[in-house]
Parts: sequence; structure tokens; C-alpha cells
Amino acid sequence: MLCNVKLRRTLLVCTAVSFATIDLVHKSFAPAEFHHARTQFVALIMAALITALVVVVPRVPSNAAAIGAGIACGGALGI
Repeated sequence: MLCNVKLRRTLLVCTAVSFATIDLVHKSFAPAEFHHARTQFVALIMAALITALVVVVPRVPSNAAAIGAGIACGGALGI
């Protein structure tokens, strides 16, 4: 059971890093008018969301849930 949680957490983190990389590369080539600033409060909320997803979702016995949470985390990381 614990091995499966670690595997799903690894899947989540790898998915998040992949999507964050894609998002940040895309934003580096996009015109500046599409970017908007984030407040510190929004950054704190996103950090809490990412932490909650990384801790809670791998305990759900579903690889699809881990991939979905990884996509959500990747989007939040690609500020």
C-alpha cells in the first residue's frame, strides 16, 4: 500500500513538473500583455493547494487522480 502511495506521488510530481515546464516555456515566448501579476496572498493560496494535493491525492487508489492533481499543480506552479 505504501509503495503504491509513493508511486502515485512520484507520478503526480513528474506530471506537475512537466506541465509547469511547458507552461513556463510557453509564457517565455508569449507577448507580455498576456501576463498578469499575482499577489502574495494568491501565491500563498496556490502553495497551500499544491501541498494539499501532493499529500492527499496519492492516498486515493487511482492513477488518474494522481495525473489530474499533477496537471492542477503544474498549472499552479507555472505562475
